[in-house]
Amino acid sequence: MLTDMYTTQVHTAGKAVTSLSSDAGSAGQGFLTAVSSAQETVVHPTVSGALSTYHGTWSQPANRMAHDVDALGNNTAGSAVDVQTGDNDAGATGQNVAMNGQSMADRLNGGSVLAV
Repeated sequence: MLTDMYTTQVHTAGKAVTSLSSDAGSAGQGFLTAVSSAQETVVHPTVSGALSTYHGTWSQPANRMAHDVDALGNNTAGSAVDVQTGDNDAGATGQNVAMNGQSMADRLNGGSVLAV
């Protein structure tokens, strides 16, 4: 392994975050329900209007919470796979270069030219 990243742990953590997406969706919906409920309960038109605006401002982000948490987890897990794949490829390439270098040195040394 050429990198210092613990890819197995990062992948596991990403999947753990993904598993929280339904909880995040429930939290977002709970938040919007609470704001709507408060708006219906409040009698004062200015406060009710402010709650309506607040609900409108945060409606889209709250509705995207499940998707965003899922994407975060999947992207984290995917990055661990990408790093591990790159690490494996780099190791194989380095080993190939070393073997080619050794082969070249062996050929040069066999022809009375000393190469290290």
